[in-house]
This record gives sequence, structure tokens and C-alpha cells, in this order.
Amino acid sequence: RLNDLTEIRLMVEPELTRLAAIRGNADDVRALEKMHDQAERLISVGSPVSGANIDFHGRLALASGNHLAIMLAGSLRDLLLELMNARTESKKAQVEVQKHHARIIEAVKKRDAEEARDEMRQHILWLHSRLGDRPESYAMRLRMNEPGERPVKEAKKGGIDGIQKPG
Repeated sequence: RLNDLTEIRLMVEPELTRLAAIRGNADDVRALEKMHDQAERLISVGSPVSGANIDFHGRLALASGNHLAIMLAGSLRDLLLELMNARTESKKAQVEVQKHHARIIEAVKKRDAEEARDEMRQHILWLHSRLGDRPESYAMRLRMNEPGERPVKEAKKGGIDGIQKPG
């Protein structure tokens, strides 16, 4: 389930973030900065921050200007929240998420579409490594795939654990 979620997020969210950098406006950036500040305040007082972090991703979808993407982000929200709430993240990990979000905001603010896309991709992979059972298998292989390689399901564990060249 986590692998499926990571795959769909990698297919969608980096591109939405790229579009947010292209199409977003000053109001979008201010909204993202406000959400980031709110999440940092929640962390500082020890309050749950998962919902605020997920809402940040929804706001990026809104900034992309793609209405179907907004619907997709909404449909993933509950699943993301369930997975994130199932794990107790350290304050250090929560702060790291905010660093990722700050880099994404900065790229969107600069209108650097490629940097925004790359920052989101790295963020999703990092989250997968934190939430997954095998942080060095799937997330690392996704990051280091050679062109033309694709992940395949490992039958005995039901998870994605190998790379197979097409053809």
C-alpha cells in the first residue's frame, strides 16, 4: 500500500509542483508560507502536524491550476493522513519535513520549475524511506534507476523490491 502510494505520488506531485512554479502567483506563495509557518508553530508546541503537512501538498495542487489534480490530491489526503498518523515521527523528522517544504516554497517563489519538481521528488522519496519498512530498498532504487529501468513486484513479499530492464 505504501509502495503504491509512493508510486502515484511520484507520478503526480513533482509535476504539479513544477506547474505551481510556472502558474502560481504571489497569493499562492503567501498561502504556502503561511502553512509552513503554522506547521512550524505546531511542532514547537508538540502538536500533531500531519494534517498541516498534507494540506501543504493540497495547496501546491491548487497552485498548479489543474482542477483534476486538486481532486486527486483530495482523494489521497485521507490515505496519506492514515499512513502518517500510524507512525510517530520524532521532532527531528518533523523539522526535516519543514526544511523540505521550505525548499519547495523557495523554488516555487523563484519560479524555478525544474528545481521545484526535483525538490518534491526528493521529499516524497525521503518520506517513503521514513515510513517504509525497508528504507534502503525501494526508495533508494527509485532514486538511482538507470534510464529504461523500472521497478517490479517481488512475488513472495508482495512489495516492490527489484529493478527489471524492459524488453
